[in-house]
Amino acid sequence: MRTHKVTAGRAEAGTSLVETLIAVAALVVLLALSANFFLGRKAYALRAAVSAFGSLVDEARAVARTSGSGASLVVVPSDAGGFRARIYPYRPLEGAQPEAPVRAVDAPVALTAPGLASVPPFALFISSSGTVSGAAWTPDAGTLAEEPACDAPIALEFDDGFRREDHAIACGEAVLR
Repeated sequence: MRTHKVTAGRAEAGTSLVETLIAVAALVVLLALSANFFLGRKAYALRAAVSAFGSLVDEARAVARTSGSGASLVVVPSDAGGFRARIYPYRPLEGAQPEAPVRAVDAPVALTAPGLASVPPFALFISSSGTVSGAAWTPDAGTLAEEPACDAPIALEFDDGFRREDHAIACGEAVLR
């Protein structure tokens, strides 16, 4: 039974250690749940963007095999602060017939290729045999005098503002790793 000390007509009642611990534990649980909800959504967006881009690279490789002139995978910034990637069924070499993109992906995370361009736009050029190279390029830039060389795997950085994932595409095989 709790006792109350009466001083000058007022009752003084304090909180016990158990009550304080219960309140702190409830606050910790609420904070953990809200952090998991908000950070979990971001992690999902990052994983979804990486997965979607990997699928787009696979599709670009398939388009390159069947188009006769390879494929270009162009990455530009999106209005929402992320990126938009499009597959074009040609490489921008002399004599290529520019065509409309065959597929596009929008993602709410940033994508950069530090070895190609400090910020988008940039493009990956995939040959019909599946080799890849890249450069800072968009279809508006016209044709290239020659296809850029690929001396090292193309590094790609996906960033949602909380986490960053680093991936690469090897020169000899257009597959996101």
